[in-house]
Amino acid sequence: MLRMTVISQILYGFLLMLVTITTQASIITFDDITTASFDTIPAGYNGFDWVGYDPLNDTVGGNVHVSTGSNATVSGAYAVVSTGFQFSRTGNGLFNVNDFYAAYDSVLYSDITVSGFKNGALTFQTNIFFDTTSTLISLGFTGIDLLRVESGSIDTFSVDDISLTAVPLPAAVWLFGSGLLALAGVARRDEHTGDATVAT
Repeated sequence: MLRMTVISQILYGFLLMLVTITTQASIITFDDITTASFDTIPAGYNGFDWVGYDPLNDTVGGNVHVSTGSNATVSGAYAVVSTGFQFSRTGNGLFNVNDFYAAYDSVLYSDITVSGFKNGALTFQTNIFFDTTSTLISLGFTGIDLLRVESGSIDTFSVDDISLTAVPLPAAVWLFGSGLLALAGVARRDEHTGDATVAT
Protein backbone atom coordinates (compact mmCIF):
# COMPACT_ATOMS: atom_id res chain seq x y z
CA MET A 1 0.00 0.00 0.00
CA LEU A 2 2.82 2.38 0.91
CA ARG A 3 4.54 1.62 -2.39
CA MET A 4 1.36 2.56 -4.34
CA THR A 5 1.15 5.85 -2.41
CA VAL A 6 4.76 6.66 -3.23
CA ILE A 7 4.32 5.77 -6.91
CA SER A 8 1.19 7.92 -7.15
CA GLN A 9 3.09 10.79 -5.48
CA ILE A 10 5.87 10.50 -8.05
CA LEU A 11 3.42 10.45 -10.95
CA TYR A 12 1.56 13.44 -9.52
CA GLY A 13 4.82 15.39 -9.18
CA PHE A 14 5.80 14.53 -12.73
CA LEU A 15 2.43 15.73 -14.07
CA LEU A 16 2.79 18.99 -12.14
CA MET A 17 6.17 19.58 -13.79
CA LEU A 18 4.53 19.29 -17.20
CA VAL A 19 2.07 22.04 -16.36
CA THR A 20 3.10 25.59 -17.26
CA ILE A 21 4.97 27.27 -14.42
CA THR A 22 3.14 30.16 -12.81
CA THR A 23 5.34 33.23 -12.76
CA GLN A 24 5.41 36.28 -10.54
CA ALA A 25 5.09 39.47 -12.62
CA SER A 26 6.53 42.79 -11.51
CA ILE A 27 7.49 46.20 -12.84
CA ILE A 28 10.67 47.75 -11.49
CA THR A 29 10.11 51.52 -11.28
CA PHE A 30 13.19 52.54 -9.20
CA ASP A 31 11.03 55.08 -7.36
CA ASP A 32 11.47 53.50 -3.92
CA ILE A 33 15.29 53.61 -3.88
CA THR A 34 16.05 57.13 -2.79
CA THR A 35 15.07 60.73 -2.49
CA ALA A 36 18.46 61.96 -3.68
CA SER A 37 18.99 63.24 -7.21
CA PHE A 38 21.62 60.58 -8.00
CA ASP A 39 22.02 57.36 -6.05
CA THR A 40 23.26 53.77 -6.39
CA ILE A 41 20.89 50.85 -6.88
CA PRO A 42 21.46 48.70 -3.77
CA ALA A 43 22.48 45.05 -3.98
CA GLY A 44 19.45 42.78 -4.01
CA TYR A 45 17.06 45.54 -5.11
CA ASN A 46 13.78 43.86 -6.15
CA GLY A 47 15.52 40.48 -5.89
CA PHE A 48 18.23 41.35 -8.46
CA ASP A 49 21.92 42.25 -8.38
CA TRP A 50 22.80 45.33 -10.47
CA VAL A 51 26.28 45.92 -11.93
CA GLY A 52 27.70 48.53 -14.28
CA TYR A 53 28.94 47.50 -17.73
CA ASP A 54 31.44 49.47 -19.82
CA PRO A 55 30.65 48.82 -23.50
CA LEU A 56 33.82 50.56 -24.72
CA ASN A 57 36.16 48.26 -22.80
CA ASP A 58 33.80 45.27 -22.48
CA THR A 59 34.25 45.22 -18.70
CA VAL A 60 31.85 44.57 -15.85
CA GLY A 61 32.03 46.41 -12.54
CA GLY A 62 30.92 49.47 -10.64
CA ASN A 63 27.57 50.76 -9.49
CA VAL A 64 24.37 51.40 -11.39
CA HIS A 65 22.72 54.73 -10.63
CA VAL A 66 19.24 56.20 -10.71
CA SER A 67 18.51 59.87 -11.23
CA THR A 68 15.70 62.37 -11.54
CA GLY A 69 14.93 64.31 -14.70
CA SER A 70 15.70 61.44 -17.07
CA ASN A 71 14.06 61.41 -20.48
CA ALA A 72 12.88 57.80 -20.10
CA THR A 73 11.01 58.39 -16.83
CA VAL A 74 7.38 57.27 -17.19
CA SER A 75 6.42 56.62 -13.56
CA GLY A 76 7.45 58.56 -10.50
CA ALA A 77 10.63 60.61 -10.71
CA TYR A 78 13.51 58.11 -11.02
CA ALA A 79 15.09 56.01 -13.78
CA VAL A 80 18.39 54.21 -14.37
CA VAL A 81 21.00 56.46 -16.03
CA SER A 82 23.98 54.67 -17.56
CA THR A 83 26.16 53.90 -20.57
CA GLY A 84 25.74 50.22 -19.72
CA PHE A 85 24.46 47.94 -16.96
CA GLN A 86 23.42 44.38 -16.32
CA PHE A 87 21.42 42.51 -13.71
CA SER A 88 20.76 38.95 -12.58
CA ARG A 89 18.58 37.37 -9.90
CA THR A 90 20.05 37.45 -6.40
CA GLY A 91 21.06 33.86 -5.60
CA ASN A 92 20.75 32.92 -9.29
CA GLY A 93 17.62 31.74 -11.08
CA LEU A 94 15.86 32.38 -14.37
CA PHE A 95 13.63 35.29 -15.33
CA ASN A 96 11.81 36.73 -18.33
CA VAL A 97 12.05 40.36 -19.47
CA ASN A 98 8.96 41.64 -21.25
CA ASP A 99 9.77 45.29 -21.96
CA PHE A 100 11.04 48.61 -20.59
CA TYR A 101 11.10 52.30 -21.48
CA ALA A 102 14.31 53.88 -22.74
CA ALA A 103 15.57 57.23 -24.04
CA TYR A 104 18.85 58.97 -24.66
CA ASP A 105 19.55 61.90 -22.38
CA SER A 106 21.72 64.07 -24.64
CA VAL A 107 22.29 62.69 -28.15
CA LEU A 108 19.44 63.14 -30.58
CA TYR A 109 19.49 59.62 -32.01
CA SER A 110 21.48 56.48 -31.23
CA ASP A 111 21.09 52.83 -30.29
CA ILE A 112 21.38 50.38 -27.45
CA THR A 113 22.06 46.67 -27.55
CA VAL A 114 20.04 44.46 -25.20
CA SER A 115 21.40 40.95 -24.60
CA GLY A 116 19.99 38.03 -22.63
CA PHE A 117 22.27 35.27 -21.34
CA LYS A 118 21.75 31.83 -19.83
CA ASN A 119 24.68 30.02 -18.20
CA GLY A 120 27.10 32.42 -19.89
CA ALA A 121 25.73 31.78 -23.39
CA LEU A 122 24.03 34.52 -25.41
CA THR A 123 20.41 33.44 -26.03
CA PHE A 124 18.71 36.70 -27.09
CA GLN A 125 20.00 39.96 -28.54
CA THR A 126 18.41 42.98 -30.17
CA ASN A 127 19.63 46.38 -31.27
CA ILE A 128 17.21 49.30 -30.89
CA PHE A 129 17.47 52.83 -32.26
CA PHE A 130 15.67 55.68 -30.50
CA ASP A 131 16.03 59.33 -29.55
CA THR A 132 15.44 61.50 -26.49
CA THR A 133 11.74 60.59 -26.35
CA SER A 134 10.74 57.84 -23.92
CA THR A 135 10.16 54.74 -26.06
CA LEU A 136 8.67 51.37 -25.07
CA ILE A 137 11.18 48.63 -25.96
CA SER A 138 9.44 45.25 -26.34
CA LEU A 139 11.76 42.29 -25.77
CA GLY A 140 10.08 39.01 -24.83
CA PHE A 141 13.34 37.47 -23.55
CA THR A 142 12.47 34.24 -21.71
CA GLY A 143 14.40 31.90 -19.43
CA ILE A 144 17.52 34.05 -19.03
CA ASP A 145 19.74 34.47 -15.97
CA LEU A 146 21.39 37.80 -16.94
CA LEU A 147 20.25 40.86 -18.92
CA ARG A 148 22.76 43.39 -20.27
CA VAL A 149 21.87 46.81 -21.71
CA GLU A 150 24.67 48.79 -23.38
CA SER A 151 24.95 52.06 -25.25
CA GLY A 152 25.87 52.20 -28.90
CA SER A 153 27.71 55.44 -28.19
CA ILE A 154 29.60 57.01 -25.29
CA ASP A 155 26.47 58.91 -24.25
CA THR A 156 24.20 57.99 -21.38
CA PHE A 157 20.71 56.61 -21.78
CA SER A 158 17.98 56.10 -19.21
CA VAL A 159 15.70 53.12 -18.55
CA ASP A 160 12.48 52.97 -16.55
CA ASP A 161 9.65 50.57 -15.72
CA ILE A 162 11.35 47.25 -16.48
CA SER A 163 8.58 44.64 -16.78
CA LEU A 164 9.77 41.14 -15.90
CA THR A 165 8.75 37.84 -14.37
CA ALA A 166 10.92 35.76 -12.10
CA VAL A 167 10.60 32.04 -12.88
CA PRO A 168 10.30 30.17 -9.56
CA LEU A 169 11.47 26.62 -9.04
CA PRO A 170 8.21 24.67 -9.23
CA ALA A 171 6.96 22.91 -6.12
CA ALA A 172 6.56 19.81 -8.27
CA VAL A 173 10.33 19.36 -8.31
CA TRP A 174 10.37 19.05 -4.52
CA LEU A 175 7.39 16.68 -4.59
CA PHE A 176 8.99 14.55 -7.28
CA GLY A 177 12.30 14.42 -5.40
CA SER A 178 10.67 13.46 -2.09
CA GLY A 179 8.73 10.73 -3.88
CA LEU A 180 11.93 9.28 -5.32
CA LEU A 181 13.58 9.30 -1.89
CA ALA A 182 10.57 7.59 -0.33
CA LEU A 183 10.54 4.94 -3.07
CA ALA A 184 14.23 4.27 -2.48
CA GLY A 185 13.52 3.89 1.24
CA VAL A 186 10.68 1.43 0.60
CA ALA A 187 12.87 -0.62 -1.76
CA ARG A 188 15.66 -0.70 0.80
CA ARG A 189 13.26 -1.77 3.57
CA ASP A 190 11.87 -4.56 1.38
CA GLU A 191 15.43 -5.69 0.67
CA HIS A 192 16.21 -5.90 4.40
CA THR A 193 12.90 -7.70 5.08
CA GLY A 194 13.77 -10.25 2.38
CA ASP A 195 17.18 -10.84 3.98
CA ALA A 196 15.59 -11.48 7.37
CA THR A 197 13.11 -13.99 5.86
CA VAL A 198 15.88 -15.96 4.16
CA ALA A 199 17.92 -16.07 7.38
CA THR A 200 15.11 -17.69 9.47
